[in-house]
This record gives sequence, structure tokens and C-alpha cells, in this order.
Amino acid sequence: MFSPVSQLQNLWQLAHMLSRVGAAAQPAQPAQPLPPQPPQTGGAPAPVQPGDTFQPSGKDSRTRLNDALASNPAAQAALQSLENRGKLKPNEQGKNALVDQLSRLSGQPELLGQVVQDLAHPGKMKQGKDNKFCAQTATLSDLARESPARYARVAADLALNGSSKVLGGATLTAQKDLDQSKMGSMSATQKLMAPALAEYANGAGMEVDAKGVSHATDARKTNRTVAGTFSTGMEKMQQAVLGHDWDSQYIDDSKKGHKHSVDSAERTIHSNLKDGETPQVSRNGHWFNVTGFRATPDGGRMTIQDPLTGDSRTVNARHFLNNAEAVTFDKTERKPDQELMAKPKKEKPGGGGNAAGSGGSVEDRC
Repeated sequence: MFSPVSQLQNLWQLAHMLSRVGAAAQPAQPAQPLPPQPPQTGGAPAPVQPGDTFQPSGKDSRTRLNDALASNPAAQAALQSLENRGKLKPNEQGKNALVDQLSRLSGQPELLGQVVQDLAHPGKMKQGKDNKFCAQTATLSDLARESPARYARVAADLALNGSSKVLGGATLTAQKDLDQSKMGSMSATQKLMAPALAEYANGAGMEVDAKGVSHATDARKTNRTVAGTFSTGMEKMQQAVLGHDWDSQYIDDSKKGHKHSVDSAERTIHSNLKDGETPQVSRNGHWFNVTGFRATPDGGRMTIQDPLTGDSRTVNARHFLNNAEAVTFDKTERKPDQELMAKPKKEKPGGGGNAAGSGGSVEDRC
């Protein structure tokens, strides 16, 4: 027999068991979401989801340059020419100094296009009509031929910064107050770079105008003008952009000394070219680059580049130098004839000449 107490205990245990079964049968409550995290304000950046990762365009510098020149087929062809000649090839670190400097001009497509064309064809650079910048054009042609990356850097510096530090501690300064309407026949590079070189060549106290004529600003030189560039100015420009030690020897116009000075000039030019330099000749008020020389019994054959026309031609060296005034050359590897180094009192500044004057007589042509 069960006692009343034991029955009550059994009923309580049964009720407790049934209550636990009911609790187990109920579905589980969903997990509560975590509160949103506050935006990060410091420390390491939050991890980026794969779908938000930046995807680069895949265009290299060469392609971007080509895109900047999309409206200039001549410049695109020039860029391709530079590439074909290995001028745009990256080094082991994937860099190229010329490409880096050209890329600085991507926002100025006209100037970029002309820089590229100058570098692809330095011998065809023209000073433009009706100006006195032949010496500057000759110097810029040398720079474009010998150091393309430096040429591009000087152009970019002048355009973007207003000045460019070159060799020997010299600084070229862009001339921003020139009348552009008087420079219409000049290329974009000539308008920018030639006046900067001319201002440097003629020195303090002289200010160049849009035509390449330098005017005295120093009271001690009232009314003095220089319509072009003397040989001393050519020396300064060559040293500033190419380095080394440049000087000039002069063609003696006396009967006694003329033949000796012409013979010496031929030897100097030939020697300079063998050393990889480009000497310049001032003749009939016009500067020429000499880019080749071949010895012959009658005085040799020279290849000259004319900044006025952008053309090169071969001339009889002796005939050509008979009417020359000065030869500017790199004397780093050469001992010059000292008796020919004294600057004459009445040297003509090389300025620009004209189609007839720069071309010379028929006997100059070969």
C-alpha cells in the first residue's frame, strides 16, 4: 500500500518530468545579431572585401604617352621611332629616364609632341623664320642628339617649374613676358627653350626679345643690342647643357694668317668629331653644326646642319671655312692653337642669316 505522502511525491516527479519534455520540444531561439561596429578612425586599415579591390588599368607609360598624342600622328610616329631604336626600353628596375621625363608633359600634348619629334629627328630642328635663335637651335639639336632624357627634362622643367638647373651650377629661366604673336613660326619647344638659352648666353644686363635680339638693361650699356649670339655665348650654352670645356678659335682674315687658321680649324673640327663631339661654325652671321668630316686632298668634306632650314648637306670644308669667323669646340681632349684663341674686336654675332646667306655660294656645295 502506498502512503499519501509517497503518492504526492510520485505525482510531483511525474509533473516535473512532463515540464522538461515540453521545454525540449520548443524550437531554439534565433541568435541575436551583433551590434554594428563603429567606423575605424585609426590604426591598421580595415580589410577590403575582394569585390572592392582596385583594378589597375594595365596601361604602361608607353601606352599613356601614345594616348596623350592621339591627335598628333607625326608625334606618334616619332614615339614609335624612339621605341624601335631602344630609347624607351626600361632598365633592370623597370625604369626609363626618358619615359619618366616625357610623362611629366602628358598634360601638355602640343609641347610633348614637339619634344618627341625633336628627339626622333634632332637634325631637322628649325629655328623658325625671322628670328635670331640659330645658335640656340644648334645647341638644342646637340642636346637632343647626345642626351635625350636631359633634353626632355629641361623642356619639362621650364614648362612646369619656370626654370631648369643644368650643368656647372647654371640655371635656365623660362622667358614668360615675350610677345607670342611674334614667334608664330617657331615650334613649341623653340618658343620655350631657345629664349631661355639666349638669355643665359648673353648674360646679366641683357634681356632677349621674341625675335632673339638681346637688349641692354644695364645703364653702362645704353642702346646696346646683340642680334644673335657671339662665340662666347655659344661656349656657355654648350657647357651648360652638354658639359666639358668649350672654347672658340677664330679665322684670321689677314693674308698672312688666313690659311694657317683655316687649316687649324679643319684639324680641330676633324678631331672633335672623332671624339664624339659636335663643333659649331659661325659663318656669314649664322651658326651651323658640323656633324661629319671626311679628309680629302683639297681640304676635306664637311657635313653641316643648318638650323634655318633643318637640312644637312656636304660642303668643301676649306671653301666653307674661308668665309667663317669662328669654330666653337670641346677642348677637353685637345690642345688648341693659342694664337687663334684671342677674340677679335669685331666678331659678328651669329643670329639667323637668311636663305641665301646661310646656304653659301655654289662652290660650297658638293
